[in-house]
Order: sequence, then structure tokens, then C-alpha cells
Amino acid sequence: MSSLASPARIASMDEPRTLASLFTPDVTAKLILLTTAFCVFFWSFLETQTRISLKDADWSHALLIPLLSIYFIYVQREKLLRIKFRTFWPGLAIMVVGMIGYVLFTLVAVRNHTLQGGMAVLTLLGLVLMMLGPGSMRVLLFPIAYLVLGIKMGDRLMFYLTTELKMIAAKGSWLLLNTSGVETERTGSVLTLTKGDGTEIPLDVAEACSGMRMIVAFIALGIAIAFLSCKFWWQRVILVALAVPVAILVNILRVTSMGWLSLYDPNMAGGDFHMLVGMLWLLPALGLYLGIVWVLNRIVITEPIRAMAKKSA
Repeated sequence: MSSLASPARIASMDEPRTLASLFTPDVTAKLILLTTAFCVFFWSFLETQTRISLKDADWSHALLIPLLSIYFIYVQREKLLRIKFRTFWPGLAIMVVGMIGYVLFTLVAVRNHTLQGGMAVLTLLGLVLMMLGPGSMRVLLFPIAYLVLGIKMGDRLMFYLTTELKMIAAKGSWLLLNTSGVETERTGSVLTLTKGDGTEIPLDVAEACSGMRMIVAFIALGIAIAFLSCKFWWQRVILVALAVPVAILVNILRVTSMGWLSLYDPNMAGGDFHMLVGMLWLLPALGLYLGIVWVLNRIVITEPIRAMAKKSA
């Protein structure tokens, strides 16, 4: 009967799918068309975000976020290949809401770059959901949501967050400097260090720690490490939760080191040099974070348990 699949068709259905088998000429053409349409529609946001990432060192990490999202999908390619894709029309409603919201925050309402980016990600979510179905979200939801970390925050929100974090850095470094024998006074976010000969050296944490905004980059890196290095959800939650405290601790150490260096040369507390010091401090921050990963991965040992279960069976 015509309704029955041929033996060759059945055999091909039983064969495991590969990435190459997914990208048929028809699928590739649709993918290129949809990608082009997406970029054209959201060109204003994409062009602005790219320009910000190239000019503002605090947001240069945003250029890597899409690449990391693609890598997350590649890592889980075997899970993705086992999913049965299907058209899911409710995703169209999500996509339309995202597109309308983008137009509102671009043309009609007050222009807002952060909300534009949020609407672009929402549209992408709806598009993928409509084209591939709910089952695909088991693999693709996280990589799509991760794109939010590549959107520049609003200036008002960023000012509030950095102000609070700079005060924490000022208080922490004030305590460490005094503990290490450097007489230091604090007025707001300004530290005043006193040398042995009585010379006072001001250190403006608000200026010397503009790189505090790199905490966003560290959170993005921390989430990526949590996703790639841990097997259990609770380990990932712990790692993500610790990203901010680790970044704050390292920034306190950064300000303290700037204070020590300014005792020898006050010019070291400003200019490009303090940015270099900030970048160098990211290395021990990453090392500390990887150390936490190492501990979490050894709290639960599953392989011996599985081996024992197989033997008993």
C-alpha cells in the first residue's frame, strides 16, 4: 500500500542521524533565509551592540557570547539529534510579541537598547520553538537565554550596580590596606593612603575601578564554566551563585594592589596601567573559580556507584 514506508525508508529512519544529515539543501536554504531576515529586521540593535562591543572594553565580551551559545549547542549535539522536530505554531505568538516589542522600543516608544536586545532574544526563542517544537527546548533553551548576557545594560541600572559594588570594593580594600600596615582613611569611595614620611596619596576607587563592570563578563564566563564543567543542576546553581562573590573578592584585591603600587608611584593608580592590573587579576579569579569546580565535582562520585550497580545486576 502507498501509505506504508518502503524498506529503504524504514532502514534510513532506523539509522542514527548526524549533523550532516540535518543540513539538507532545503534546510540550509531555509536557515540562510531566516538568518538573513532576522539580521535585517534587528539590524539597528545588532549594529549598535557590535559598535559598543568594539569601542567599550567593558562590553567586549559580548562578541564572544553568540560563539559560546553555538558551542553549547555543539556540545549537546547528540541530544539534539535524538529529538523529533515538529512545527509548533504557538511559538509564532511568542515571535510576534518579540517583533512588536522591538518595534515599540525602536520607533514608537522611547528607544531602549537593552529592551531591544531582550525582544530580539524573545523573537529568536519563538522562531526556534515554532520551527523545531517544544522538544528542542531541552537543548536550545539555555543557549538562547545565554544571549541575554551579550546585551549592554541600561546606563541607569549599570550606574546603580557599579556604585554599590564600588562602595563594597572601597570598604574591603580599606580594611585590607590597614590590616597590611598601610594607614588608610576612607571617605565614600575615596581612599587616602599615608606613606611613612607622612605624604598622603588619594586613591579614587570610582576612577580606579571602572573595570568593575567586567563583573558582567565574569558572570558570563562563570555560567559557561558551570554549564560545561558540571553534570548536576545543583552544582551549576552553586557556581552561578558564587560568580558574583568571587568577582567582588577579586576586585577588592585589585583595589588593594593598586593601593600598594601607588605608594611607590601614584601614577600607577590611573591610566592604562590600572586596566592592565585589572586584567591580570582575572587570572587568579578564574583559577579560584576552577578550584570551586574541582571541589564540586568531587563531592559526588557516581562512577563507582554505577559500576557496583552493574556488578550486582
